[in-house]
Amino acid sequence: MRDGWIETRLGDIARVTSGFAFSTKSWREQGIPVIKINNVRNGQVSIENCSFIAEPVPEGASKFLLKQGDLLITLTGEIGAIGFVTQTQPMYLNQRVGRLDLLAEDRVLIKFIGLFLTLPEVRAEMWSHGKGNAQLNISPTSIHSLIINLPPLQEQKRIVDLISSVDSYIEALQQQLESAKRSRNAVMHELLTAGGDGWVETTLGQISKCAGGCAFPDAFQGNKEGIPFIKVSDMNSKDNEKYIKTSNNSVSAEVVDDLRLRIWDKGTVIFPKVGAALLTEKRRILTTKTIFDNNIMGLVPNEGVLSEFLFLLMLQIRFSDHVQPGAVPSIKNSIVEAITVLLPSLDEQKRIVTIVSELDSFIQCTETSMNRTKALRSGLLSQLLSGEHEIPASYDKVIGAE
Repeated sequence: MRDGWIETRLGDIARVTSGFAFSTKSWREQGIPVIKINNVRNGQVSIENCSFIAEPVPEGASKFLLKQGDLLITLTGEIGAIGFVTQTQPMYLNQRVGRLDLLAEDRVLIKFIGLFLTLPEVRAEMWSHGKGNAQLNISPTSIHSLIINLPPLQEQKRIVDLISSVDSYIEALQQQLESAKRSRNAVMHELLTAGGDGWVETTLGQISKCAGGCAFPDAFQGNKEGIPFIKVSDMNSKDNEKYIKTSNNSVSAEVVDDLRLRIWDKGTVIFPKVGAALLTEKRRILTTKTIFDNNIMGLVPNEGVLSEFLFLLMLQIRFSDHVQPGAVPSIKNSIVEAITVLLPSLDEQKRIVTIVSELDSFIQCTETSMNRTKALRSGLLSQLLSGEHEIPASYDKVIGAE
C-alpha cells in the first residue's frame, strides 16, 4: 500500500442508519415522497413510483428527513445498491434503506465511499453477508465490517473528480445515443410513409410469403454442426439489431430429412407470432438457411422487394392493433397477410435502406464508444481505489480538483 494510505473498516469512518418504519396506513397518493428500496439504483435516487406521506409525520420520523448530497444504500433485495440524493425537496427515508453518515469529514469524502461501494468485489462481499429466504437482507453491522483502503483526502478528491469526468463523458454519450435513436425512428417513419410517384398501396401478403415454423423436440437439438434452429429466445438482442445471430442449437441433416423439417432461406424476415414478444420490436433477417420453431413466423420477400426494406416495414407495424383477443397475444397468417403497407420502387427501397443503415451505423458506433468508456471506467476505478494507479498532483488543474 502506498504511503499515506490506511486500511480501515468502513464503520470506523461512516455509520449506516436504516430508515423509519412507516406504516402502510400512512401512505397517500400525494404529499412528501418516501424513498424505498426500488427508488435507489445505479448511483441515483428517484421518486418515480415512490410512496407519499402527509404532514404531520409520525413521531420519530423527522430525523429521517433526507437532504441533498445524502448517500443511500439498499439493505434488502438488491442489497448494496447505492444512490445520491440530488433533489432539494423534502423526502423521508423508509426502512430497509440505509443512509451513510460520515464520522470524520476531515478524513473522507462521501463520494469516495460511494465509489468504493460500487466496486464489484465489494458488492460481492455484501451479498455474501446477505441472509434470508424470500429475499436477502444485510445489516448495517455487516456493511460497517467492510475493509476499505483509504488514501489521503487530497487523493480522494483527485479520484472522485477524475471518475466524475469520465461519468460526464458517459452521460454525454448516452444523451447523444438517445437523440440519435429518436432521430433515426423519426427519419425512418418519414421515409416509409412519404408516398408519391412509384409508390403503391399493397399488403404484406402481396409482397411476401408467410413462412411457418415447426414444433421440434428438444431431444434433437443441441448439435454443434448442422442447420441452425432458432427459438424466440435467440432473438433477445438489442432492439436495433437487424440480423439474427447464430443459434446455439443446430439440427443434423439426417434429422432434417427424417422429420421433414421446413428450412427457410437467407433473407427471410422473422418475428415472434405468440406471447408478449409479439408486441415488441423483435424483427430479424436470416443470414443463412435456418429452421425456426412454431412460435416464430417468417416473411419471404417476393421478387422486387428487398429483405432489408421488408424488415423496416415490419418495424413500423404495431401488432397490438392486429392481435387476436385472448389472454396470450397471438396472430394468424391471414391477419399478417392482410396488413396494408406502402411499397416504393426498388431503387427507392435501396435509397431508404441505405439512409437508415447509415443512421444505424452511427448509433452502433456511439454504443461501442459508450461501452468501451464504461469498461475503461470500471478498470480505472479498480486500479485507483486499490492504490495501484496514482493520479499525479499535476492533474489537479486538468480535472478540476482543489
